[in-house]
Amino acid sequence: SPVATGLGSFSGVTEDILPGDPLPDNSFDTTCTANEDASTVTCTNEFGGSSDAFRRILFGEPDRIACDPDASAETRGMCNFFDRLRGDHIVIRYEFTGLGYAGRPGGAVPTITVSMQTMQYDFFALDILMGFAPLQMPAFATTVTGEDLNLSWASG
Repeated sequence: SPVATGLGSFSGVTEDILPGDPLPDNSFDTTCTANEDASTVTCTNEFGGSSDAFRRILFGEPDRIACDPDASAETRGMCNFFDRLRGDHIVIRYEFTGLGYAGRPGGAVPTITVSMQTMQYDFFALDILMGFAPLQMPAFATTVTGEDLNLSWASG
C-alpha cells in the first residue's frame, strides 16, 4: 500500500473533471519523508502519511521499529542491505506522469521514486591514517510505475 494514504483511492473526479478525462498535470504529486525510526511520516499535498507502509519499506515489516539482521528473505527491508539506513535518509515521491485517467478503478497510476539521501561514506582506516573526512554520498534512486496501489484484491 502507498505511504501517501488516500492515493490508492484517489479518483481525480471533480465537477470539472469527469470519469475518463485525463488527469491534470501534478494532480496528485506528493513527497513523503519520515523521522529516524519512521514513526512519524509526512507527505505533501492533501495525502496523509502511513508510518506502517514506510516501516515496511525500511524495516520489512510494519511492526518493526529497527532493522532485523535475521529477517527472512520475504521480510527484509532496505536496512537489511545497508544497515546504517534510517527513516530520515529515505524520500518517497509519487509523481503524475500522464498515465491513468480520472475515475480509474485501480486509483491513480503514479511514477514512484524511492531515494536514499543525506548518507555519508566513512573511509574508516583512511580517516585514521590520513585524516580523511567522511564524504557526502550522492542521492541514489530507483523509479517504478505504480500500476495498482489498492491492495483490496489481496484480502479477497
